[in-house]
Amino acid sequence: MRSFVLCSLERSVGAMRGHRRGGRGQGRASYGRYLKQVLRQTDGSMTLSKESILVLDSMMDDIFNRISNQASQLVYARRKKTLTDRDMDFAVKLIVPGDLGDHSMREGYRAVDSFATNLERRYSSLSLSSQANVIW
Repeated sequence: MRSFVLCSLERSVGAMRGHRRGGRGQGRASYGRYLKQVLRQTDGSMTLSKESILVLDSMMDDIFNRISNQASQLVYARRKKTLTDRDMDFAVKLIVPGDLGDHSMREGYRAVDSFATNLERRYSSLSLSSQANVIW
């Protein structure tokens, strides 16, 4: 009886903490899909092995963590609570060296601009009556 009570107590505590019983977990976020897309856009005849995807994925994850940590330190140093685009710019300039940093900043600006224009184009094509139908 005692082991049953302890076992059920452990399950309820695990449930309160958000632990799932059984099934598969969420897994880990990966950049592999995007790496393959970029490679296909640049050179359609080349492929990546699983090992190379794992190496590039860990490298991108490491760079992302370094930039986000640097940006959060900059926000903390300014005694602000909001992460701005300037914080991200400075973090990239501090983490990524020289010309590579400048090139990555230009590509980032270009990607954001492209996203904004595509978003604007998508929603500007809706007429006023169809916007009213979407909202209501």
